[in-house]
Amino acid sequence: MRTKFSFFLFVLVLLSVQCEFPKESNDWTTWINENAQSIKLSNSDNYEDLEFLHDILKDKKVVFLGESAHGVSEYNTLKLRIIRYLHEEMNFNVLAFECNAGDAFAVNLEYPFGDAKTALYNSISTFWHVEENILLFEYINQKSLTDNKLSIAVIDITLSNGSYAFSRFLESLIEPIDPAYAEEVRKGDSLFLALGLRKWTLGLEKSEINTYDSIKNLQLANYQNLIDFLIENKKAIQAPNKHLEAAIFYTNSRIHFIHQVNRDSAYMANFLEVSPKRKKISIGFTNNFAKDFNLKI
Repeated sequence: MRTKFSFFLFVLVLLSVQCEFPKESNDWTTWINENAQSIKLSNSDNYEDLEFLHDILKDKKVVFLGESAHGVSEYNTLKLRIIRYLHEEMNFNVLAFECNAGDAFAVNLEYPFGDAKTALYNSISTFWHVEENILLFEYINQKSLTDNKLSIAVIDITLSNGSYAFSRFLESLIEPIDPAYAEEVRKGDSLFLALGLRKWTLGLEKSEINTYDSIKNLQLANYQNLIDFLIENKKAIQAPNKHLEAAIFYTNSRIHFIHQVNRDSAYMANFLEVSPKRKKISIGFTNNFAKDFNLKI
């Protein structure tokens, strides 16, 4: 049975949660004045303006912080305070970004971060490499030293980050038993990621398309061989089971990207897979979820 979620959508400072919208009317100003809540555009630790969220969200397990564009300073400033409030006051402890899934898992293994800016670069997409999110990662780093950690999760299958953190993670798993194959895996995944990222974001030149297609087909076979290798060498790989399972799961997401699997369905599947028993905050475009649920947002 498909999990049912109560959706929480945030657009600027206008907040509407599970409320009944009036029928068409010219008097929208009256409706907004009666239903809107004012939230400070600041980095204050005083959460008085956010306390109204407690009663609304006290029995919810998922909060979606939507946006109409990535990397907007005001959105990220607002979100930083809301995330801190939800984490500190309401025990939401997983932060799920709309980025390629494998990189964040690899970065999560490095808590506490040596440097928040580097961790930001390695784990989430370039359009979120902004000053406000450095502050967010500093907060995550700080909390990693306590019993109240805030974990990063990433749920998309698109190749949206050029850090190669997952490529290096794969290499580190395999290197103790087969160094040459480990290097081959890292190089192959890194090369495909570089071309796939350009194809997804900027587009490829005509001269590059044939190269991409040949690498794509080769890499498809390589990824399947990698999964087979990981399964066959499960006992020999000196790593926790969850690391091996993650390597297989996120390598499969590379295969899904090559096959152009429905992005929104894969997006939702990854979201459900991440820490199903923990309270989660999603960062990104909420329409990806809406498409999968056939909702109108």
